[in-house]
Amino acid sequence: LGIVVAFCLGAGVGALFSVLPGRSLWHTGLFPVTFLVSALVSGASLVLAAASLTGPGGEAEKATLLTLGKYIGVLLAFECVILPAEALVTVSGGIPSHMEVLRAIAVDGPFPWVFWVLQIGLGTMVPLLLISLPKKASLGSVSAAAVFVLIGVFAFRLNFVIPQMSVGDFAQGSLNGEFFVPHMLEWNFVVFGVGVSGLLFMAVSWMLPIMPKEAAFYFELATRRRESMWSALLPSRNTGG
Repeated sequence: LGIVVAFCLGAGVGALFSVLPGRSLWHTGLFPVTFLVSALVSGASLVLAAASLTGPGGEAEKATLLTLGKYIGVLLAFECVILPAEALVTVSGGIPSHMEVLRAIAVDGPFPWVFWVLQIGLGTMVPLLLISLPKKASLGSVSAAAVFVLIGVFAFRLNFVIPQMSVGDFAQGSLNGEFFVPHMLEWNFVVFGVGVSGLLFMAVSWMLPIMPKEAAFYFELATRRRESMWSALLPSRNTGG
């Protein structure tokens, strides 16, 4: 049910924004796909980071998290295809309002460093290197990649909203060539929301026995039972069956 809701929510929000002709960057057919991939990669990264930091451990859980890290790498590679495709569509169209938004994101906007350093560098390239380059990825490197991905997703959301609202009729001070920049109170509200969410998670995990001490043992036991079941159902290669 959670996967179905995540798919529907991501695709629905992307479709909602893609039919807004008054907003240049949002009015694109690739937006539903972009939102869906972003939702999948951010959700998987959050699960991996939280599980590696608070989980009970165990070889079976470690193998599961490493597999999840490989899936995150595939989604990041897919993101690396979508982003140039969106830029290519905008450049090929040559619509002045669309080009203005693209320049605001990557060249002369309020936060071009957020796009190049946080979204492309730390949020995309660094996680891809941490996941794909080592011959045998460790849980530490994969968890660090997940944290970097979350930073990149936040940067994507910032680039998605602020440059778009900095050009056109709705921009604050657009007649004077100024860009919209969030006030310190707005940044404090974001930090406050993240802090409250973390405190609620810690309180609930302390009050409810979500991950008891025996969880690692039961996780290993369930994994071995599943492997035994598959070995019994499938013919063995050694016997030539």
